[in-house]
Amino acid sequence: MPDWAQPAFENMVSLNRVQSKVYETALFSAENILLCAPTGAGKTNVAMLTILQQIALNRNDDGTINHDNYKIIYVAPMKALVAEIDETQIIVTTPEKWDIITRKSVIDRTYTQLIETTKDHIRLVGLSATLPNYEDVAIFLRVKLDKGLFHFDNSYRPVPLAQHIAGKHQVLIFVHSRKETAKTARAIRDTALANDTLGKADRQIVEDLFAEGHVQVLVSTATLAWGVNLPAHTVIIKGNTNL
Repeated sequence: MPDWAQPAFENMVSLNRVQSKVYETALFSAENILLCAPTGAGKTNVAMLTILQQIALNRNDDGTINHDNYKIIYVAPMKALVAEIDETQIIVTTPEKWDIITRKSVIDRTYTQLIETTKDHIRLVGLSATLPNYEDVAIFLRVKLDKGLFHFDNSYRPVPLAQHIAGKHQVLIFVHSRKETAKTARAIRDTALANDTLGKADRQIVEDLFAEGHVQVLVSTATLAWGVNLPAHTVIIKGNTNL
């Protein structure tokens, strides 16, 4: 990776399998991309590579960057998923309501207007963990199937899916109601030899503590479940009889 791009991946020794296969297209071309890979497979870092590609086009000989010459828009369905990217201070804008841009007609119109206004190529990069009709979506996003479409199956999951009872690792427990959330959390509290941290149960604090490994078990309603971006060794979905 070029020296100027390496600070974006500080403390990383190498790219993983998914990132390595998309690397050349993401960083050294302007091809539209659709990347489908399991959760935790490193899709966010692929987005970072495409951001670096745009920055590279606006670097001066002395290494400075003309930030006014480009704009990068990062769109995510939940604010929780935007928070991690927003910390990089590279993303310049995100929409408040995702449903505004999910309609094909709106995206087509916006894309056409941008091209007509700027006369430049607008690069589209799609990232998805679950997308069965990925070829249809690739065509919709104007992705060349032989150059910009990358699909990775469940064999690329960092931790293979399995159903069993486990302990001594970080655990996410998804339940069907707020009442059940508190009930389950109290049950765990009462039976575990751990410090009581319920007084600090602010969402951001709890997410940060869990992400940093200070909290071993996190119980959540579907609100967090839909927007969660917290790597966990084990995930429990409680009360689901259709598994």
